[in-house]
Amino acid sequence: MQVTGNYSDFYGETLLPGLRAVIDRGYKKRPPQFTRIFNVNPSSKSIEQFSQVSGVGRFRAISQGGKIGYDQPVQGFKSTFKHTRYGLAVPTTIDVVEDDEWQLINNMHQDLGWSCAETREIDASSTLNNAFSGSYTGPDGVALCSASHPLYKIGGVQSNLMASADLDMYSLQLALIAFEMQKRPSGELIHVAPANLICHPTNRFIGTALTRSKDDPTTADRSVNPLNGAEDGMPELFVYRYLTAPNSWFLTARPDETGLVWFDRKKPYTKSWTDDETEVGVIGMRYKKSHGWNNYIGVVGNQGT
Repeated sequence: MQVTGNYSDFYGETLLPGLRAVIDRGYKKRPPQFTRIFNVNPSSKSIEQFSQVSGVGRFRAISQGGKIGYDQPVQGFKSTFKHTRYGLAVPTTIDVVEDDEWQLINNMHQDLGWSCAETREIDASSTLNNAFSGSYTGPDGVALCSASHPLYKIGGVQSNLMASADLDMYSLQLALIAFEMQKRPSGELIHVAPANLICHPTNRFIGTALTRSKDDPTTADRSVNPLNGAEDGMPELFVYRYLTAPNSWFLTARPDETGLVWFDRKKPYTKSWTDDETEVGVIGMRYKKSHGWNNYIGVVGNQGT
């Protein structure tokens, strides 16, 4: 294609509308996975802060004529999320336009949108990929999945870390029991249902058998699948492509019932500029976000073997 006149005008009026549409197609090529795990919210602040509160204890019997007892919540651990900006840009020179390299131009810009979505997914997955590492601690000073989460009102510790075991009927039963028995810092049960069984693609098939079979998949005598008897229903299988450890797996509550959070200070957007001296047009994509966890409640993890 022969470019006549000012390249900036040509880029802005002729190329740019189509390139933005191509970028958008790349960004939306696959539905996001991390939104099934994280409670995603907008942010209008430079930072987001949380402070845990324990809740009050149980009611006590009052003797005849006696005074009612008092109780107060205890302030727990604080967490701060500071947003970070991310971005990437691709150039389009006048040479590739005049050489009619439209497939190259299309591929570059579609890949820009895809890369934005992929970066967000990989970044989000780091929370579960580092869930067992003492190098990545949360507000209570231990890993997301740990045997030493402090119960800061009643004292002692609580575990959401299962003994290492591959995903099977027995290990999933133990994890479901541990999930249901989680307590608040004041000692009461959390009453939160396990919504997701999260596993790596290598565990897709055993996960499907465990969560979707009406019969017990571990026996040929057509016994009822005991997991179907859970009062809160069967957790839904979620095959998470971005888990890096093939044998690790997790139970999580609904995103709004966990402390797994993602904040979009600025959702992905594009901005363009040109240089008439070099006859290069550039379109960049940026976003600003923070993510992590402010509470381990509603998560149980197993590293596998």
